[in-house]
Amino acid sequence: DIDPETLEFFRPETRGDYLGELDLPEVALAVQRELVQARRPLLIYGWGLRLAGAIEDARELADALNIPIAATWAVRDAFPDGLVFGTHGNRDGNAAVQNADYILSIGSRLDTKATSSPPALFAPKARLVMVDLDAAELAKMGRQGRPLYRGIQADCRAFLRHLMPAVRLYRPAASTVSAPFCRSTSRMSMATTRYALGPAGGADGAPMSRASVVRSCTLGQSFPGSCLNCA
Repeated sequence: DIDPETLEFFRPETRGDYLGELDLPEVALAVQRELVQARRPLLIYGWGLRLAGAIEDARELADALNIPIAATWAVRDAFPDGLVFGTHGNRDGNAAVQNADYILSIGSRLDTKATSSPPALFAPKARLVMVDLDAAELAKMGRQGRPLYRGIQADCRAFLRHLMPAVRLYRPAASTVSAPFCRSTSRMSMATTRYALGPAGGADGAPMSRASVVRSCTLGQSFPGSCLNCA
C-alpha cells in the first residue's frame, strides 16, 4: 500500500529568468498597476486554477476589476458568463483576445488549442503576462515567436492571493471600467462594445454584425421588413 503522507512532493525548480514566489508581492503590485492602466484588459483563465483550488479567487479578481474573462474549454463550466477563445472558441472570444491591449493569463499553458497556429499571431496588440507553475510552459512562448511581457512562475492561488490586496488598495477609477457583469448578456455586451466585435448596423441597409443580431433576438427586438438574414 502507498501512504500519501510519506510521499515526497514534486516542487519544480525556479529558473533564474522567471519570477519565483519570493518576488510575488512586488510583481503583483506591478501587474495590478498595468491592469488598471490598460484600455482593453482581458483575463485568460485555465485549468491550473482548478488544480490550485483558486476558482473563487479568480472570480473575485474579475469582479473587483470589472474585466472580462476568456476561459479555456477546461474551465468553461466554472466561468459560464465568460467568453470562450481558441480553436474551440467563438468569434466574440477570439475577437476580444486579438483586440486586447493587456492580457493576464492565469493557469493556462496557452497551447496551440488556445493560441491557434502560428502562436506568433496570438494577441498581437497585447502585453501578454502569463502565470504558470511550469517554467517550461513559460519558456516555450518565446521559442514559438510569442514572447511574454512578463513570465511569472508561481502557483495560481499564491499569485492571486498576493494580487488581490493590491487590487483592493488601488482599484481603477470609475470612468475606466464598465458596469458590473451580472448576467452573461451584460458581459457579452461589454466585450462587444470595448473590443469592437462589429458595428451594430441595421440602419439604411447597413449590414449587422452577428453579435448584434443575436443580442437583438435575445432581447426580443424586431427587424425591418426588408431585413435579409443569410446564415
